[in-house]
Amino acid sequence: MESIVSIQYCICLTSITGGVISIIWYLLGRLLEKAGFLNIVYTLLKVTTIFWILPVAYISLIVVEKKFGMWHGVLFMRTPALDRISKIIFILWVLAIMIGAVRYILNNIAIFFRLKKSIECDVEIKELVDTICGEYKINPKRVRIRYSYADSIPKVAFCIRPVIFIPIDKLEKQSYKIIFKHELMHIKHGDLIFKNLLKILCAIHFFNPIIWWMDKQLEKWSEFACDYEICIRDRRIKEYYQHILDISMEHEVGIALVSMLYEDKSKLRERMEHVMKSYKVQNKSKSKAKAIIAVIMAVSIVSVSVTSVKASDCIEDLYWDTQVSVREDLAADGQTEYIQEHLDDDITVEYDDGMSTFSRAGGNISWTLKAKCQKRTSLFYVKKGQRINVSVAADRYVRVGIVQPDSVQRFVYGENLSHSFVAKTSGKYCVYVQNDLNFIVNVDGGYRVK
Repeated sequence: MESIVSIQYCICLTSITGGVISIIWYLLGRLLEKAGFLNIVYTLLKVTTIFWILPVAYISLIVVEKKFGMWHGVLFMRTPALDRISKIIFILWVLAIMIGAVRYILNNIAIFFRLKKSIECDVEIKELVDTICGEYKINPKRVRIRYSYADSIPKVAFCIRPVIFIPIDKLEKQSYKIIFKHELMHIKHGDLIFKNLLKILCAIHFFNPIIWWMDKQLEKWSEFACDYEICIRDRRIKEYYQHILDISMEHEVGIALVSMLYEDKSKLRERMEHVMKSYKVQNKSKSKAKAIIAVIMAVSIVSVSVTSVKASDCIEDLYWDTQVSVREDLAADGQTEYIQEHLDDDITVEYDDGMSTFSRAGGNISWTLKAKCQKRTSLFYVKKGQRINVSVAADRYVRVGIVQPDSVQRFVYGENLSHSFVAKTSGKYCVYVQNDLNFIVNVDGGYRVK
């Protein structure tokens, strides 16, 4: 169960990190586009996608917590209530993964059947593709070209050994050049890898709407970047888009996991508008681009750090809100007193062997607490209304409390504590200190009954 809770925290924080960086990319990326660096915007989009995978925030917070104890050692720790919630979330998450996996597999099967029904292309076509592969520095043996009866619009599919599907209708040589330049540029950019990756991330982070938005952004910007680089190379932007428009005037429903040359007029118009913005910029200032990239990096680091710290504070509060069954009002000394009816399953109990059973109602505490350990004094008798004054200093946050005759635990939480527990019934009590952390804690102090 501990690993399940850790995985859920890891995914949640990674989703927050990815979402924050994605929004920053969108807001500041427009400045790069206006400066004429559309291709850099797309590169940063792919870098942003990586942050939906790498658990940067989760790992960083664990390191900070172990070194500085910023969240008092309870960060990412379990409680019985959190375990119950985690089981429900885990079931829903697994179902979402399964649905996403089924859709992913069905899409691949549909593309595979297209491949089976396609036929080999002409030798002349292969030679043309080999020539363009040489220009783009792509190994021609990686790329397969197939005539397809099922496709009216050229498209490329598969990550490892890409396949370019072209309509069976014979086209002009110049049109074939445009087709292969476009589809091979997708292969050069690694677009199909990121398309597949985004589909998997949509299943993992299904609860975050930003990842679904990112999937659409990658779809659009992969086309923008592809068009832009070809137009910059050839310097024939009007001829390029005219050929795309002439290749197929029919609308074809888009297929997941493939890159299509042409979809519909509105999307083609959007592609042209974005490319023209950067294409018309005559003086592309590299220093300006570097400055914008530096701002994006700085804002991303600060935003992710602040967001992660805030999220961690919420996680600490969640731990304490679910750790206890009752949270009482502030006591006279300003301490918040908690009540817990049952000992946590992962906590072991030890007794101070240096004290005799039913010892006097008072004593000193000088303990070294093991990880996940609660250490208790021997029992002592207290009358109803008497006060049990406890003072403890620890090198980490600990629980300091009493066990009532009915086994209910009352405690306060902190490093340097001085608290007065009022006995609600007469009977035998004991004082305890509990270490919830995964490492040793030293405590010193004492208790007195008055």
